This record gives sequence, structure tokens and C-alpha cells, in this order.
Amino acid sequence: MGRKKKFSTTDISIPEIDGSLKFKNPSIQELIANPIVEIPPNTFQRASLSFAEWYGGKIDAITYICHVQILRFFAKQDKELEVYTVCSVYTSITRMLDFAALRANALDSILTPQDINRQFLDEFIRHLSSHGGAITSHRNHYAHVKCLLVPLGRRGIIEVVTHGKDKTFPTNPFPNSNKLQQGETPLTNKEKKAAIKALRAAILPIWDLHQPLTSDLISYCLLVVAFHTGRNTTPLREMTSDCLRPHPKDNTYFLSLWKNRGHNTSKIILQSNNDGEGGTESTTSIRFSVERLIRQVIFRTALLRNQHPEFDDCIWLYHSQEYQTVGTVKRLSPRAISSATTKLVSTHGLTDANGDPLRLNISRFRKTFANRVYEILDGDIYGVASALGNTARVTDTNYLAASLESKKKWRFMGEILVSELLTKTIGATYHQTPVAKCSNGSNTPDPNEKQGLCTSFLNCLRCRHFVITAEDLYKLFSFYFRIYSERNIISKHRWEKELSHIPRLIDIYVIAEGLRRGIFKQQQVDDAKALAHKNPHPFWSADTIPTLEVIA
Repeated sequence: MGRKKKFSTTDISIPEIDGSLKFKNPSIQELIANPIVEIPPNTFQRASLSFAEWYGGKIDAITYICHVQILRFFAKQDKELEVYTVCSVYTSITRMLDFAALRANALDSILTPQDINRQFLDEFIRHLSSHGGAITSHRNHYAHVKCLLVPLGRRGIIEVVTHGKDKTFPTNPFPNSNKLQQGETPLTNKEKKAAIKALRAAILPIWDLHQPLTSDLISYCLLVVAFHTGRNTTPLREMTSDCLRPHPKDNTYFLSLWKNRGHNTSKIILQSNNDGEGGTESTTSIRFSVERLIRQVIFRTALLRNQHPEFDDCIWLYHSQEYQTVGTVKRLSPRAISSATTKLVSTHGLTDANGDPLRLNISRFRKTFANRVYEILDGDIYGVASALGNTARVTDTNYLAASLESKKKWRFMGEILVSELLTKTIGATYHQTPVAKCSNGSNTPDPNEKQGLCTSFLNCLRCRHFVITAEDLYKLFSFYFRIYSERNIISKHRWEKELSHIPRLIDIYVIAEGLRRGIFKQQQVDDAKALAHKNPHPFWSADTIPTLEVIA
């Protein structure tokens, strides 16, 4: 007899929250006396923010609520924002506070949180535009200001109107601003080869234990990792000594990176190859050179990490060479990476197609990586999105560039359209079926009856309009082998019912009959069949329907 299972009682009572863990809003007197905001530890080497400039005037109440909200953001209240994002919000809020001070002086009155309404924001947007600069920069400032005002509205500190023409936040204050933003472009093959050659030469001192760890050397190592993995700057800069994790497959590791914005971990596969140092193109699986480079950086900076635990186990540490801070240990900053990149371009004479100094940054490396993976995966956008750690929509919109082949096809389609417009034969190209260029493009035997374009290519062999010459044998056998390939995809019953008769019709009623009448020669049949089997016609080589240039 089996033992009776016993269930333990679970305590489902709601635990009490310790009152000391709640954020307490300081009074305005406390903040006026201490307007400095201490920033939590961060990787951007910024220590504090100050609101002292805006206290003591006619906008103290507005300054106070902004000051408190920044403190709440740092305390992870109202919204989960990273330190860098909160600092960006502060920068934009300073512009709003400057505008509020100007408005208070112009009206000669004291502004309160109740004065932050639609009119206030409309005038603030015009104030941003009046100072010149890029529209995208104005849009970002407005977005950061809204990021701070929305929690204030939820807490009832300001009144937020959500409907009607007087709603607090305008729907689209910067229309078409996304079209004005010029993103980075991927490197060409020539630029890519020159850049990686220069980087490989620049990182050689990392293998020499007698060479000092400088900001340039560490920056070059990070750029190599960025080039081969396609990761963003912040996740790479925050790599820790345990970033390499074991993989179930032998001689393979995971490069584990933390994404602050998505609050999740991104993993890239690194293969450890001990046959010798070898480079690789940008693929989702990286060879040993990158894995070995990361281990060497971890090894060289181990002592610095032990001596300076305040850097949170970061591996990108170096000895400062600056005059005022020579010998001190610093963490790699974006400014140091930019400076090292400029030196690399200047030292190795890297230029673009126009002869200008080559523009190098991690954003271009990431887009180069994305387009290379897109090429390797033969247009699999979901595979590229997985490699980048993005969604397919973001990848398609922001990362993939038109290839030379796609531009050539679009140019061909444009020439066809122009030709049809000039000859008043618009759509004539589509009046022929894609299989046999049939003179009757309708679904009925009567060519005068207007129907849709004939797509019943499985019935071409039974159609009285279907004529085959020796020149068509290559396309015919490509279709022949494509039908046979469907046997491994569809069910046996469906194959027997819908497709099995087609190869038989080609063998008996086309090839055999053509040889008997002398229309084809046996050598022509054998050559076309061999070519179609090895390299089928583009129309039948893929599941998707190609463009007119491929069909022609």
C-alpha cells in the first residue's frame, strides 16, 4: 500500500511593508538648503546633479516638483529608469526650467504646478525651436520632459487633460521628424576590411604583459568585440569578469551581456578554436580570437578590479595617462572610445570612398554586423533580429540597408514602368504568365474575355496555348525538379492527387514527343536537365515569387 502524501500548510498572508523602505518626499526647505542630487554608481562617471540655479526665483514650486521627481526616479519610484536615462531627463528638464523662468519674468508672476498646461507646453515647444538645432534634438527634449510630467499627473500634482483639443500633451508636436534623422550606414566591404586590419594591429600590445593598459588599447579591444558581436556600447562597457559562461557544446561559450533598457540578458555564442589565431566575418557564432581576446582582457585587468571594487567588477579598466590624473585607474568611457577611434583612423589613414577620414563608431559596426548576417542567412529577417536582440520590426526599420542587388532590381522595375508609361502599355508586362509567357493571360480559353491573370501553372501542360521550344527546356526541367522536391514537404496523399501527374506528362507528352518529332535533340535535353538540377531557374529555386528581372 502506497504512502499517503502530506501537504504542508502555506502562509498566504500579505506581508507588511517596512515603512522605512518607502520613499519620503523631502520638504522644499530641505531641497533649497541642499539642491545637489547625488547620482547612484554608474558607468558614465557622473557624480551629481544640481537644481541650485532655479531656486530663489519665481518658479520654486515647479523646480521643487521636478527635483523631487528626479529623486524618485533614482529611488526606482513611479517608473523603472536607468541612471543614464534619468540624467538625460534632468538635462531636458533644465531647458524647461529655463523657459519657465523666462515666462515668469515676462508675466511678472509666480508660476505654480497648476500653470503647466497645454498652453505652457506649446510655448515651450516653440521656445525649443527658436534656439535652432536639430528637430530630432528638440523632440528628444520634449519626450524627456513628458517622461517626468506624466508621473506628476498620475500623483495629482499637475492636472493632465487626456481628451479634447485642450489635452495637456499634443499628439504629434514634431511631425515627420523621423524622416529628418539620418542614422549610421553600414561599412562597405573595403572599409570593413581596412578597419578590422587596423584594429587587429592595434590590439597586439594586449598580449604583451610588459605593455601598459591605456585607454586607447582597451578601447581597441572593445571595438573588436563590438565588430564581431554587433552589440551596443552600454552592454559592452558593462561586461563583467563572469561574462563568459559555459555552453553545452564542447569548446563553445556564451558571452552574456546585460541590457539595461530591456532588463534582460543577451547571449552570443563564442567558439573556442585552439588551432591558431583566425579571424572571422560577422556571424552569430564567433571564432576563438574574440573569446581569447576577452579572456586576455579579463586576465590583464584582474589586479585593477581587485584593488578597485567600486567599479562593479568591470573588465574595461586602464591606467590614466592624462597629466592631472596620471597613474590612476579609470573605467572606460564613451569619450575615451571616441578619442581612441579618431586616433585609429588618423594613424592608419582610414578613408571612405570619397577620400575623407572614415567615420568609425560602434553604431556602424552594429549595422555592418546586421547586414552581414542578413546576407549569410539569405534574407531571414527573424534570424537577424535574434542575432541583434531586437524585434523583426525594429531590425527592418533601423538596421537593414538596401543591397546592390535589390537596388538593381528596383531600377529595372522603374525602367519597365517608365517604358510602359511612355508607350501607353501600362501593365503589359504582367499580361503574360510567369511560366510560359503565354499569349493568353486569362483563366479562360477566350482571350477576349477579361479575367484575372492566369496563375494555374500546374495546368500549363494541358493548355492548348502552351508551346515549348528547345530554349524553354531549362525552365521546364527547373519546374520538373521543383515539383519532385515537393514530395518531401507535402503529404503522400496530396502528392498523388495534385502533383504526381506533372512529371509524367513532361516525360511522355513533352520530352518523348519532342524527341520523336525532332523538335529537341537528346544532347539539348541532357544539358538542360543537368543544368536545371544543379542550378535551377530563379523562379523555381525559392518559395517566394521573385521580381520581373528574375523571371525574365
